[in-house]
Amino acid sequence: TRVDAIRLVARAPKQTQTLAELTLPVKLSWVAREVAPRELAAWVTAAPAPASAAPAPDERSQWLAFGLVIAAIALGGFGSRWLRKRRRARREA
Repeated sequence: TRVDAIRLVARAPKQTQTLAELTLPVKLSWVAREVAPRELAAWVTAAPAPASAAPAPDERSQWLAFGLVIAAIALGGFGSRWLRKRRRARREA
């Protein structure tokens, strides 16, 4: 099967009027039988790894982050309780 163009048509829902149309010329073909995969090009196999790849977080840093979140929650809860007691004591004094 051969394809010489891809045609995109944009219409509003429930309307037959065409809002935009784009025709993209291509040269494609395919077969219905199995085809052996092609070898990768030399430039693909020789490409260096990206230098800006961030290292994956290790398990220790994940546990540290979890501990900090729990500590912040606990500090917020106990801190607000302490402040309420302090204000109440000031009002009573």
